[in-house]
Amino acid sequence: MRVVLAIASVALRSAIRSRVLFVLAVLLVGCAIALPLTIRGDGTIEGHVRILLSYTLGSAVVLLSISAVWAGCAAIAAEVREHYIHLLTTKPVHPFQIWLGKWLALLAFHGVLLAAVFAMATAMLLWTTRPEALDEEARRRLREEILVARRSVRPREEGVEEAARKALEAEREAGRLPAEADPEEMFRAIRHIERVRFYAVPPNAVREWIFPLPKIPDRDRQAFLQFRFAKSELNLEAVSGQWRWGPSDAPRGSVTGVWTPEARHTVPLPSGAFGENREFRLSFGNTDPSGVTVFFDPDTGMELLIHERGFTGNLLRAGLVLFAQIAGLCALGLSAGALFSMPVASFVSVVFVLFIQLGGYIGAMAAQRRILVDDPNAGGLMVVLDALVRGVFRVLRVIIAPLQGPPVLDWIAEGRLIPGSAVASMFAWHAVIYAGILALGSAWVLRRRELGNPAVS
Repeated sequence: MRVVLAIASVALRSAIRSRVLFVLAVLLVGCAIALPLTIRGDGTIEGHVRILLSYTLGSAVVLLSISAVWAGCAAIAAEVREHYIHLLTTKPVHPFQIWLGKWLALLAFHGVLLAAVFAMATAMLLWTTRPEALDEEARRRLREEILVARRSVRPREEGVEEAARKALEAEREAGRLPAEADPEEMFRAIRHIERVRFYAVPPNAVREWIFPLPKIPDRDRQAFLQFRFAKSELNLEAVSGQWRWGPSDAPRGSVTGVWTPEARHTVPLPSGAFGENREFRLSFGNTDPSGVTVFFDPDTGMELLIHERGFTGNLLRAGLVLFAQIAGLCALGLSAGALFSMPVASFVSVVFVLFIQLGGYIGAMAAQRRILVDDPNAGGLMVVLDALVRGVFRVLRVIIAPLQGPPVLDWIAEGRLIPGSAVASMFAWHAVIYAGILALGSAWVLRRRELGNPAVS
């Protein structure tokens, strides 16, 4: 371990003395301080916090990600090109120790910069939201809805799976399923239809949902219902309705209002809305006179936001998730530098990072049954190419799926809880599994290249 720390110390001092630190520091200060002072929000306290936490920190993290990949590539590829690495390989130092020492140096370098950016952004947030700069309503929303860590609770979709399987079996018995249809794909499509029905409220009807609570909410903290819906008519005229909570025969409270489709609405719930039960019953009555059906989005259309922790701990967890991502990018750059020359290593690393950013698109393409052809009975070269393209997308999905992190900056800007499981999962995948595989592969490559032999360049 002493050898690893010595290599890390030398690499860290080299990074600190380089011009990269000065340029990177100037850019990060510009992101953390100058950017929020020049970008104008939508005039709300939510928009202001989003600029400071989501956009500002997001820009800084992009810079740090690029720096992590580039510095990782240079840490080995540039030293191989300049023959500096021969000073280590001619000594009894294992290539894994070289890789690990440089990785630890890059982690320390970028970790300090990431902490500094978070500190500057937090200082800007505290200064711009000081009591003298906000009115009472903005301070209340900041205190209760934004600078908090609220757990999101969604309804329990009772009966949806069973209804989808029964519907699929009925379609199969009636002979209405295409012969080439994938049973799993058909089940997913029917299940989506059943979920839409589960969250639909017909005219003059009432639908109830049950939310399983992880714990009884604190009576001193206000909870919120957040919802978004569409309607059966293609216009944005407001819809009238009534939310009620508690048992259907004896509700504990209600809110009547008129809400606009396709917009996100928030309804505060009083402290006595939950009672002493671990289940929260919520119903919506569609009282709109136009006779439209209301459709809440099955994935994001309805949720309870319940206070769980303070903002400081949530911000720390966001920083740890981003640090784990940077750890993976440092490992990627180092491994690319061990395999290729500096230009090729940089190109490969940037392409791989781009694939991670396009993970949603890659996942959607991998789920397609056909990409290049429309006719499933078509033959020839296009069918083979279609199968090959789909195979590539599926392989990419398997590789990058564990490396995609949650949108933690959006979560802290919206006051959503970042669970400890998300932090543990990111460190497990990026800093342990992913980095460990790359480290072992890089050590094998460096040993095979025989860098200590002066006849080999």
